[in-house]
Amino acid sequence: MKVLILGAGEVGESLARRLVGEASDVTLIDRDRDRLHQVTENLDVGFLVGNASSPRLLEEAGIRSTDLLV
Repeated sequence: MKVLILGAGEVGESLARRLVGEASDVTLIDRDRDRLHQVTENLDVGFLVGNASSPRLLEEAGIRSTDLLV
């Protein structure tokens, strides 16, 4: 299952941890590059830095083929 998580705060990180454990393809989107690096150091997830409400960024993240958007 392909999942996009908008925001790498505590909730986004917790959700990503759980979904990675269920063999999901997870991508995190957040404006804070440092936070994304902190989260992704310990998780096998993709990430994009930027505004998650940007249609261009969502297209780049593959929203058209995403199964779950959180």
